[in-house]
Amino acid sequence: MPTITPAIAQPGINPPGAGQPGMPPANDPLANLRDIHLPEQVSNLPLAPGWWLLAALSLAIIIGLIGWWRHTRRRNRYRREAMTLLTKIVLQEASTREACQQVNEVLKRVALHAYPSQPLAALSGSRWLDFLNATAPKADSHSVENLLSEQIYSGQPITLQQAIQVRDFAQRWVRYHHNKYAPLAGDHPSC
Repeated sequence: MPTITPAIAQPGINPPGAGQPGMPPANDPLANLRDIHLPEQVSNLPLAPGWWLLAALSLAIIIGLIGWWRHTRRRNRYRREAMTLLTKIVLQEASTREACQQVNEVLKRVALHAYPSQPLAALSGSRWLDFLNATAPKADSHSVENLLSEQIYSGQPITLQQAIQVRDFAQRWVRYHHNKYAPLAGDHPSC
């Protein structure tokens, strides 16, 4: 097998195809190449129809959620107002009976607003407690049954601890009573 030996450059002799010094060789294939021309950037607009549909659907969902939140907030405005009234009732040792009567009054106002079609104004005693238990089973009125049905209206003394229990029960009832068909805030004159 024949071996190939590299040609040794000799001074003064230019290899074939070499032109003047500093000039590219005449038959250099790279000398004829041009720069790469990049294509224009692809525009993001106009968007494809699928993106417009997704944007419209997202906007509709956001608007629907905001509307639902506002509607729910308006519907539960009476609850927030009642909780504010209940927290403003000052419980002191000297005025526990008055405080319990104010708590019961707030409960009646909320019940009249939440259930306008039911005759609740005349309820008292065990019928009033049955209504409270039926509309908010989570509120657990067992600890205050005697206080709400009899002791508020009788001459029996009410301790500060009992008054706190009544107020706590009222706050639980306002928070947990189910009210699927409450009128919107401002629609009922009793509140």
